[in-house]
Amino acid sequence: MQVEARWHRPGARLDYTFDWTDQLVDGDTIASKAVSIVTDSAMTVDAGTIIAVGGVAAMGVVAWATGGVLGDTARVLCMVTTTAGRVDTLALDLTVGYQF
Repeated sequence: MQVEARWHRPGARLDYTFDWTDQLVDGDTIASKAVSIVTDSAMTVDAGTIIAVGGVAAMGVVAWATGGVLGDTARVLCMVTTTAGRVDTLALDLTVGYQF
């Protein structure tokens, strides 16, 4: 599973995009998705929305994250099922803090 790490400012409500372009081949697109937080965190995340990436429909998922406690890291998972039946997960570690 690929894991990306990003900063999330305390008190912010921000959108994060999971780009599946490199994983989808031969015209495959996202048929369904599930976004969740799998660590014990005060952060919340919405269910996500399937979006176009690079002008190609159904190649990404955008999810909104809110809250969190300064210093905590929340692991957000985005699992997709594609029109060809592939199932895969990308992960994003959001650390609550300030990037300098």
